[in-house]
Amino acid sequence: MSDLRDAILERAALSLKHGKKAQAESDFKLALTKSIEIGKKMDIIFELLNISLEKKEVQEIVGYVEDCKVLLEKGGDWERRNRLKIYESLEKLLVRDLKQACKLILEAIPTFNSSDIIQFDKLVDSDIVGHLNQLPAVKNFLFSFYRSEYSNFFKSLIPIIEMVSKDEYIGPHKKYFIREVRVSAYNQFLESYKTVSLASMSRSFGVSVEFLDRELSELIATRRINSRIDKISGMVESVSMDQRNKLYFQALRAGDHLLNRIQKLSRLIDI
Repeated sequence: MSDLRDAILERAALSLKHGKKAQAESDFKLALTKSIEIGKKMDIIFELLNISLEKKEVQEIVGYVEDCKVLLEKGGDWERRNRLKIYESLEKLLVRDLKQACKLILEAIPTFNSSDIIQFDKLVDSDIVGHLNQLPAVKNFLFSFYRSEYSNFFKSLIPIIEMVSKDEYIGPHKKYFIREVRVSAYNQFLESYKTVSLASMSRSFGVSVEFLDRELSELIATRRINSRIDKISGMVESVSMDQRNKLYFQALRAGDHLLNRIQKLSRLIDI
């Protein structure tokens, strides 16, 4: 059976070489049914993952990653385990689970050996400071946030948006990324104040009072910022929540997130 499988895999590789990806995908699936060894099965699924990643077939990618996880439970070497983390991190990027994607990438970096999937310079270098010196726009963006230089932070966001737009995995989530980094900046600023005027805050961020008023109002309404705006005095007042209310709003956000994920999944299934 192994000879037959190897012949099918050779045909699949030849089809890939000539750009016949549909034929290659069909052959890889056939070869998978002819395989017994766990390692070989995972290697074939990795090939199927490469094809699905190129086509951004999220449902298939999720399924293949789960198949590999099941196989790993039965036995698998560290190299394939590490490779799977890279595939899973790309899956998480596609479904906008950025926190888990970062966690998986950081776990895989020390023994990274999957440059055929994604180039290492697209990942976070283990020497963070050294790598940032090669990316001045990213360095300025991160350090302006760290130093609470909010006006510079907003300006430094412009080249970052351009970089994000060009990324095949994060690009589709550009609007989400922009909103989240701005929410982080607003929350960090407001943590330092019990009350602050809209005029003072707008000067700190280098934006108009009207823009800031509109954006903060939207974020407060969606419970992303724990504050309230006094329209008469033009003051922003931080609202402290007790543990019970904090857990309540966390549950609401988690519920909203779950509903959004279910809706996206239902659309994929319909397709």
